[in-house]
Amino acid sequence: MFHTRIICLIAVLAAIGPASAAEAKTFKYSSDIVSSPLSMANGYPGVGGSAYLSGTFESKELGTGAVLDHVTMTRQTLGGSVFVLEGTEVAATARGMVESVFTGYAVLRDDGVTEVSIEGRFTGGTKRYSDATGGYKFHGTIPQGSTEATGHSQGRIVF
Repeated sequence: MFHTRIICLIAVLAAIGPASAAEAKTFKYSSDIVSSPLSMANGYPGVGGSAYLSGTFESKELGTGAVLDHVTMTRQTLGGSVFVLEGTEVAATARGMVESVFTGYAVLRDDGVTEVSIEGRFTGGTKRYSDATGGYKFHGTIPQGSTEATGHSQGRIVF
């Protein structure tokens, strides 16, 4: 009798496992983002500096919401015009939050515009995005004399 129960439990768990994995779907991901610094520390945007950035985003796949980034400048190269960075991001919508980690760089161009290029990886979230995976690339600019970044992300997200 005890062995029969164990065999039934194993069969039920085996049936649940593949069904949960089969529910995840891959979506093309894209978003438009506008963000600005909330707070800066340790000489940001210099090496070792960090900042919290907040803003808005619009995405067909996730909806409209708010974004919060924590960015740290890790090193400077090419005569000081390229800053290497890393960070974390949380995108919050009415449907849930999506979390990611990213690395990238910011290049100060001769015309004073800063170009930002980032590669990110989704690491989970809340509600329907709790098991989110996938990746994205972001490209944006910060005009000379401004702290506001605007840009576009695209990639794939699985949830």
